[in-house]
Amino acid sequence: SMSYPRSRFALFAPQYRLVYTAGANGTISGTATQTVYHGCDGAAVTAVPATGYHFTQWSDAATANPRQDLSVTGDVAVAATFALSLTPPDVPVGVTASAGTHLNKIRVAWSAAARANTYAVWRGLRADGADMVKLTDTADTSYDDAAVSAGINYYYWIRAANAAGDSDYSLSANGFPGVVGPMVTANGLVGDGVRLHTGAPLTVAVQLNPGDYSGVPVDWWVAALEQDTGRWYYLNSAMQWTEFDGQLPNCRPVHMGGLFALPSTAVAHGLYLGRGTYSIWFAVDYPMDGILDLSGQYLLSRVTVTVE
Repeated sequence: SMSYPRSRFALFAPQYRLVYTAGANGTISGTATQTVYHGCDGAAVTAVPATGYHFTQWSDAATANPRQDLSVTGDVAVAATFALSLTPPDVPVGVTASAGTHLNKIRVAWSAAARANTYAVWRGLRADGADMVKLTDTADTSYDDAAVSAGINYYYWIRAANAAGDSDYSLSANGFPGVVGPMVTANGLVGDGVRLHTGAPLTVAVQLNPGDYSGVPVDWWVAALEQDTGRWYYLNSAMQWTEFDGQLPNCRPVHMGGLFALPSTAVAHGLYLGRGTYSIWFAVDYPMDGILDLSGQYLLSRVTVTVE
């Protein structure tokens, strides 16, 4: 028999082309076009993603990267594909909730979060979020919550989302709906469930929305009761707290004049109270006569604070 050098057979062996291309947002590292003989191995190539992207797969569904085609028996033509590398969005910041400035609703707003596509608005009645529920998803950076009731504090959290997932919850913001008439708050909260720890400062503020009654002459009243001792106080026209015996004829108005829009105004700031329960009222009554007549026409708001 005759024998020939191995290289002589290579001259007659089939040859195949290996072609590696990159789709959008990437390149090929290595020899992108190769010629190999039947049964031989190609050289390894690497699909290199652009900044902010990652390799997903080759067009033949292979996922090895680097890729080396071994024992080749036919032409190979594949393209590398790349996808945007996503991370969950940043936690939303700057969350606010309106405190009585919008009638019958609360406006929640926040700053745009990096990489966010949408935002979930969560609401609860507890500051610790134990009872929070999701209200809606929105692409906006504000939301008007009209499913609220007067005299109740609501807490809100915002969570950002994109295709990679959700952010953590934002810090909470609390708010309450506005009403026509007077409103009194304790540390920005309304109602009878405000609680403070001993040594925590207390700020009491009043605000008023006259609605369609702007200019109507009325008496304005601010009064407080220390429930454990039965001691009463009223705020006089000089903005000084004055003790009285709790008899309405001995209470004096803080102001006499037409109704007007009063923004939130502190009437006691940085108070440090002992343990006990305190109630504060803000009221207006008609007619303007300097007499607090609860049998006539009046509107009032009360907040109760328990110091523990």
